[in-house]
Amino acid sequence: MTRISVQIYSIREAGDFDTQLALARQAGFEWVETVATHGLSAPDFAAKIAAHGLKVSSMHAALLQLEGGDLPLLAEACRLTGCPLIVMPWLPMGLRSATAAGWRAMGERLAALAEQVNALGLRLAYHNHEFEFLSYDGRTALEWLFGATTPA
Repeated sequence: MTRISVQIYSIREAGDFDTQLALARQAGFEWVETVATHGLSAPDFAAKIAAHGLKVSSMHAALLQLEGGDLPLLAEACRLTGCPLIVMPWLPMGLRSATAAGWRAMGERLAALAEQVNALGLRLAYHNHEFEFLSYDGRTALEWLFGATTPA
């Protein structure tokens, strides 16, 4: 099944969450990628999604949210909306390594996090940017990251 989704982050300047959802639906989208739960409880988040006749294909969640105790909330929001995928969208400057070993360590960190996410019946994805294509010891940062993980 093809799911063409609008990334809510890309229309974040359109107004509040309800306005963004209404805009997505008005533009003909059935699927959205959210930014975590937009500060809402899981039931309130799911109710807003349903009220606009939308479905959640994936949700962005920052590394610090995922490791900092928000994973149960995100998993519940995913369960309530049928969202199968959490996407870790960004590494802040302070978490970007200048060495291959550092990128490999981040990959191991993400792999451990993916195990937790998978145990909740969800999948974890990584949204890359240009900085992951810089080379460290003959491999890109992205290759070091993925080399430390499993396909799951």
